[in-house]
Amino acid sequence: MKFLGKFWYLAILVIAMSCGRSSEMYYITGDINDPKNQITLTIAELFNRELGDSLVVKRGDGSLASLDSLMKGQSHFTIVDNYIPFKDEVRAIIPLYPQILHVLHRKNYNPQGFAELLEGKKVYADAQGSGTYMFVLNLIRDFQVDLNKITFVPVEQLFSADVIFSFTDLISPDELADLSDFQFYSFDLHERLGRGSIAEAICTRYPQFRTYILPQNVYGNFTPEPVLTVSVDALLICRKELDNDLVYDVARLVHQNKQAFVSISPLLYGGISDDFDVQTLNFTLHPGARNYIERSAPTIFERYAELSGVIITIIIALVSGLFTFAKYREAKKKNKIDIYYKRLMFLRSKISNLDTTEEVDKLLSSVKSMQDETTDLVVKEKLAADESFLIFLNLSRIITEEAQDRKKGLVVS
Repeated sequence: MKFLGKFWYLAILVIAMSCGRSSEMYYITGDINDPKNQITLTIAELFNRELGDSLVVKRGDGSLASLDSLMKGQSHFTIVDNYIPFKDEVRAIIPLYPQILHVLHRKNYNPQGFAELLEGKKVYADAQGSGTYMFVLNLIRDFQVDLNKITFVPVEQLFSADVIFSFTDLISPDELADLSDFQFYSFDLHERLGRGSIAEAICTRYPQFRTYILPQNVYGNFTPEPVLTVSVDALLICRKELDNDLVYDVARLVHQNKQAFVSISPLLYGGISDDFDVQTLNFTLHPGARNYIERSAPTIFERYAELSGVIITIIIALVSGLFTFAKYREAKKKNKIDIYYKRLMFLRSKISNLDTTEEVDKLLSSVKSMQDETTDLVVKEKLAADESFLIFLNLSRIITEEAQDRKKGLVVS
């Protein structure tokens, strides 16, 4: 009975501890269109399966509406186009996939330019206030097209439109079947890419965009020739104040589970990467996301290890060279003293053979001259006043004394 009492006590304690842990709830805004809708569902599934918190998907309606929801605190994460206006309250996490601008027009006319494509036509450019709608308005302004000659239609009248603008991944065969009366519009000949094409002009005005070529036959008979257009990344973003560790985990989940997204669109496989240019993001990168993409970045010592090795080798070579040069200089200076040694010894050998006081005075003058020369070397050429120099001075003193003794002997005789 005592054992059962302890068991129930431990069970109640565990339950109490479990209840004491509060699980945070977060929201991610989805989209009415795929693949964004499927991506948000997949992110939520990964989040709820691997993290202790909960991520709930809320319905959204375009990038600007999703951004507005984020700004108002109604959601924590969302997916937007990388060209919508910058907001300081928002932070980027990771690019997901390139959204290709598909422009289609009815086959009953062949426009020779952007103005001819739109003027007098009914145009579908997603919902008003969406990122696509905003971008099309920017193009109309840039190409100086008369906005009053264009009629925008809602999604309910999509198939009544003459021109369709859509940022999306690759269009499915079923969707293409519904567009049998349309053909693709190309922003210039694909051969002009790299030679100042119109698509490049668009990317110059909007640096978040990249030129994109829809390959020949990628859509079967719809693309008998390559189509030159532009693309922009779909970007996972979050609220600025979210915890760094949470955002780190979200970036990790998306990047490490990229295979889970490939079934949504093949563009997601190449799009999801932690090796992207931060400068192309239209929003500041969240510190948690930065911590993730820099997790494998080499330390400053590792990054410059090779250069450091070269520098250290050069320094060692320089030090060795300087040491060798210093030894050479010392040896050269010592050789100079050795020359004076020889001259002193030669003079000393002549002392006993001197016959006149004049000869002795001449020898003493030579010794005095050598003393002056060596002293000058010590001062001007930094000759070391070391043991060798002291030996020289002592030897010259001895020779001077011996010469003076010889002189005295000659005077007495």
